[in-house]
Amino acid sequence: MKLSAPVISASLMAILMLSAVFIIAMGAGSPRLPDISTDASGTWELVGDGANGSLGSSLTLQQDRWLLTGELQDEDNGTSTAIVGVFINRAGTSFMFDLGNDTRRCLVYGLVDGDNMWLGAMGRDGDIFAFRDQYVRNGAALVAFEPFTALQDEYVAISASQANSTQASNLTGENLSITSQNEGLVIGAMEQDVEGTITDRNFTALGVYKDSSGNGDEAEYYIMMDATDFWIVQHDTSTGILSFRTVALSESVGDENQTVVVMRSYVPQGSGTDLSDDPSYIQMPGAWSTVMINIESTGDVQFTGRSVTLDIANQVEDAFFGVMIAPDYQGHIGGSLFSADDSYFFIAGPAVGNAVNLMYGWMDGENMYLFAVFEENGSKVASTEIYRL
Repeated sequence: MKLSAPVISASLMAILMLSAVFIIAMGAGSPRLPDISTDASGTWELVGDGANGSLGSSLTLQQDRWLLTGELQDEDNGTSTAIVGVFINRAGTSFMFDLGNDTRRCLVYGLVDGDNMWLGAMGRDGDIFAFRDQYVRNGAALVAFEPFTALQDEYVAISASQANSTQASNLTGENLSITSQNEGLVIGAMEQDVEGTITDRNFTALGVYKDSSGNGDEAEYYIMMDATDFWIVQHDTSTGILSFRTVALSESVGDENQTVVVMRSYVPQGSGTDLSDDPSYIQMPGAWSTVMINIESTGDVQFTGRSVTLDIANQVEDAFFGVMIAPDYQGHIGGSLFSADDSYFFIAGPAVGNAVNLMYGWMDGENMYLFAVFEENGSKVASTEIYRL
């Protein structure tokens, strides 16, 4: 399998053009987002000197429910960077924002615990980089970072496939090795088919948050980068299964330039764990329409569409495909459910430059909640959205 840059990107989001904050609500009694108890507002100060390549000496945030705006300050250089972010997990403790620019890709995840916060950065500026810094608010006492479950040294694939909008095909490459790990920062290698040759492709992964799956088991989530781009990783701590997912434009013969979802799942070598023989995934297909959109932007992004339709036409196992439709735009998307017993998923679309555009979401009754970061006309944008059939 040969892939172009995975499609965690911006062009699918051209339809969502707003400046500062714009809310759309269709009709009286429109649904609301879930409540969130985390309060990340205020000024956060870097603990010590931070990691090599630290994001900044302080971070000032304002919070509007699930959305964040603010500035990263670097006292050494006398600079500040405007940011917009959004909380992405059901517990409402972890958020993400994009710090990519013309010379680097950089996706940042924040994790809040009272008056302590950790910012983890993953990206590439020629070389892959990953680090985590701790910040405190109001001079609070330091809290130790809650460790991620230690991974095994060697894993073996129990499932590896690439799905387009009509079918799934098996992928080669069986082994995955972990060469080092420290507080959720993991370095390893994954066997992949690179132009017909099984190759150990190096990767770096950063643990970003924990959440409970649909059956109540705890899962740990990572952002990973290899020679292609970002992957989303879930570690089911009850079964030991590691699941890697990305959305990409395929260059495989017969699949050229199609949107595909790449799915690889592993278990510790010798564990005997296997996937369900016939997993029953929540069915996503349908024409989902917005009943609410709430957006923050770092720049002058003009609103152009009154409504958005997410038309999910097909689903192959846990992968689903469709288009986002607005009066003046239509773009392909792909996504994946994280497990058979849960509605938690991510969605992405075609990549443009160094922009990091990604949506997390879940189902709640008739509502589909989406939490996204993307780029439009050079501005960073974060959004919360609710869709219904």
